[in-house]
Amino acid sequence: MVKNYCVKFSKRPGVNGLPEPDIFQHDECDYPVFADDNAKDEIIVKSLYVSVDPIQRSQMNEEAALPIFPAYPLNTVINGLYGIGVVVESQNPDFKQGNVVINSALNGWPWQLYFKASTNGDKIFSVVDLQDGDPKLEVTYYGLPGLTTLIGLQEHANILQNNGTGKSFVVTGAAGSCGQLAGQIALLNGCKPVIGITGTDEKCQILKEKLKFTDTINYKSENVNDRIKELCPNGVDVYFDNVGGKIAEDVLKNMNENGHMVLCGQISTYNSDEAYPNVLSEEVSSHLKKMNVKREAFASLLHQDKFEKGRQELRKLKHEDGVQILDTVYEGLEKIGDAFCDMMNGKKIGKLLVKVSNL
Repeated sequence: MVKNYCVKFSKRPGVNGLPEPDIFQHDECDYPVFADDNAKDEIIVKSLYVSVDPIQRSQMNEEAALPIFPAYPLNTVINGLYGIGVVVESQNPDFKQGNVVINSALNGWPWQLYFKASTNGDKIFSVVDLQDGDPKLEVTYYGLPGLTTLIGLQEHANILQNNGTGKSFVVTGAAGSCGQLAGQIALLNGCKPVIGITGTDEKCQILKEKLKFTDTINYKSENVNDRIKELCPNGVDVYFDNVGGKIAEDVLKNMNENGHMVLCGQISTYNSDEAYPNVLSEEVSSHLKKMNVKREAFASLLHQDKFEKGRQELRKLKHEDGVQILDTVYEGLEKIGDAFCDMMNGKKIGKLLVKVSNL
């Protein structure tokens, strides 16, 4: 008998505050079986890598902040956002044993070693050709991190195709999965300076030395507003926001007229019951209105028609333009609770994921 394992959501951490590893329960579970021998739309998948994402913190409350990411029911297997796996059994001729598959993200990816899924023609899962030979890259780069960053910049930043030449660019959560890519793409499109805001000196050093950011700000040890004025003396033209809260307000009060903003995430409030997106102070709201700067929440999942073209553009950025991908990998499904809690405490660099098994 093949052993199977899963991670269940065992208790709510409370609306406000950081989660602890004991809210996750790693259990042995039954190996999945097909519901009907004559069915033609089911596959059994072995997880290779699963993504761990900040927005899942909101799903741990009884009422999630965003409708497209529903609240988790207690004592059930956690449904993550996305992952990559290999087909081990199939009733669908379009999905053969050994095919590597990814999900559409809207359907989710169970935190489970082996799971059964329906393919039913809705493109919930798709077979991928590992052109780079590494399934991890489908989670760290070619999946939601890269697509969210690229499409966010396309839709809201007006810097691509070198339209960024001479524009100042600031990104918060700059050492995270999207922030690291946003800064690099801004540099490739002529933005200068490109300033990354993060929370440790180590991350600041990596951004400057490895990813070639113009400069960085450690929000835990430096005054963000003062440093923005120093590093962007002519104001901020483009802001890629991953964190929200006071740090975002410090950047926004320095925005130039007709500046652009990409509201990618608000991680500073995922451990609280604050509204998404955050309610801004009257001072900052008035400044944005005066400067004609739009601040609208962005969700890449609403732009799935752009995903295939986006993947092609991401390949070019990696292979021709030298974009680098930072990641933090935890080994083993049983480590996923530690991984999630460390992420919410800022203890990771780049995209966080858990390796569940080998290809």
